[in-house]
This record gives sequence, C-alpha cells and structure tokens, in this order.
Amino acid sequence: MQLLAIDLGKQKSLACWFNTDDQTHRLQTVPTSPQAFHDLLVQEPVDRVVIEVCDIAGWVADLCRALSIPILVANAAGEGWRWRNVKNKTDRTDVLKLSRLAAGNELTAVHVPIRPIRFWRGLILYRHRLIERRTRIKNAIHALLVAEGRAMPAGRETWSAASLAKLNALAKPIEQCQTLEDLWAGHLHLELQQLDHLQQQIDLLDRKLDALGSADHRVIRLQTIPGVGPRLSELVVAVLDDPQRFASVRQVSLFPVVIAHASVNAPFFFWEQVATGPAAALLTRSSILAEASFVVVAIVLVKIEWRWWWIRPKRDATLPAAPPPDRY
Repeated sequence: MQLLAIDLGKQKSLACWFNTDDQTHRLQTVPTSPQAFHDLLVQEPVDRVVIEVCDIAGWVADLCRALSIPILVANAAGEGWRWRNVKNKTDRTDVLKLSRLAAGNELTAVHVPIRPIRFWRGLILYRHRLIERRTRIKNAIHALLVAEGRAMPAGRETWSAASLAKLNALAKPIEQCQTLEDLWAGHLHLELQQLDHLQQQIDLLDRKLDALGSADHRVIRLQTIPGVGPRLSELVVAVLDDPQRFASVRQVSLFPVVIAHASVNAPFFFWEQVATGPAAALLTRSSILAEASFVVVAIVLVKIEWRWWWIRPKRDATLPAAPPPDRY
C-alpha cells in the first residue's frame, strides 16, 4: 500500500510517500495551498492520504474527496503526540511517525464534515460567542450601576425596552463628560452602544439561521418535539451531521460527552471523534459540568440517544416521522 502522509504547516508542508510493503519512504516539501496539494495528489497513485487534524484539514479533506482519494484525518490529541513526550520534534520525525502509525492502523480517525456543514457549525458557534459577549456587557453594566448605588431590579423586565430607556437617560456621551464624577455615565453610554450593536448582529444571525433551518427537513422534524425550538434543532442536526456514520444508538449517546471532553474550546464544530466502549466512563459529572459546552447540554436535553432516529433519512422527508417506541 502506498501512503501519503503530510505534516501540515501554515506556509509549507512536508509530504512523505510511504510504502507499507518494504517500509521505504520519500520526502517532498510543498507549499500549503490548494493548487500545490492538488498537483501533489495527482503526481502519482496513492492508496490513502494521512494528515493530522487542524484548521487546514478541512479543505485538504475536501480536495481528497473531490479526487476520490481515501483520507484518514488523525486525532493528534493522544498521549503519544504530546510535546513533553517527544524528545526530538521536527517535521521529518513527525511525518515519519504519522506514516508508521498509519501503516500499523494505530491512529484514531476523526470525522471532518463537508464544507457547508463546517461553515454552518461555524455560524452557530459565532452566534454563541456573540451571546457570551452580550452577557459580559450586561454584567459590566450591572456592576457599574451597583457601584453607583443604582442596582437594576431583577426579573424579566431587567432588559426590557422601558428599562433600556431609563439606562439611556442616565448615560452621557463620553465627550460630554466634563468632570471625573461624570465618567461613569460616559462608561455606561459606551457599554449601551456595544450592547445595541451586538443585539443587532444577533438578530441578523437569527434571521439567517432561521432561513437555513426552514430549508432543512431534519431541522423541521426535530421542531415537532415539544420544547425544541429552531436554535436547538439546528444545533443537533449540525453537530450530528450524517447520522449514518454512527453504528448504534449507544455511539450517539456517547458522542456529545466525548466531544466536550476532547475539545473544550469547541473545535468539535469542525471535526470530532466518534468513540465507543468505555471512552466516556472517565468523564465524571463534575468534569462535564466544568468543561462541556452548550452543545452537550442541548443534545442531552432532547435525549439524543433515541431522538437520533428522527433525523435519519426517511422515505417521505416532507412529513415528520413518528419516533420509535420507548425502549427504556
């Protein structure tokens, strides 16, 4: 078998043609660009391309799929890949190690979604980041008012239009603050401006995501579940991607927990690993609460271990299909 292992870099990458029969190899440096990689892939026949997962892995996987070349995207988060365990770390040693591990089937593969799904996930993640920014601004406004003895009342009306109108009445443009005692009003004005701008961006994203969800029958089907809205349903569909890649319902139930533990900073929106067996047993409830992202909470809320059947391809995609009988 002829393997092509590539150690990816931002500007240039190191390719290794590795023959599994006689363990011979040949190295070649190529620029990290789609055209250079295309020329590399068509240079000579290759049975499989092997790369490590990273930001570049997305378009490399797209290119291999377009050329009908099998690709294995390896999870490099294992113990053997940690820098403290590697005495001599160079591009040459990395690509040879990748080649030998691939030849021995010792790599853990991760799933790389197709390009549209990656950008859909990215848009959902971006909206979540905007919500986090909005929350930080609201907390800053609340802390500023508490320091002035003007604490905001708690409840549903805290951020209503009437409440915001009162805050705008207290605020003052920073250039109009003549004394040091007025600076808090200028600070409040700047925070309110950022809050208004962020809310406009969130509303714009909501409209775009609503349009995307209304065109996907899987999102529409999930919204027939009581208590599941557009944001939660699109999140489940985007994260699961292709349900056929799961061999069992148990894999689906383990999937979100393993993803949260393996990727605390949410790169699972672009790649993820499907784990089986006792992989999630190491995750305690406290570690999940500390590290799990909003995706895990959302998926668990809808009991995704059996809701998975709802978004599998059905004969009639226009009508919501009935869920299977409860097995519990």
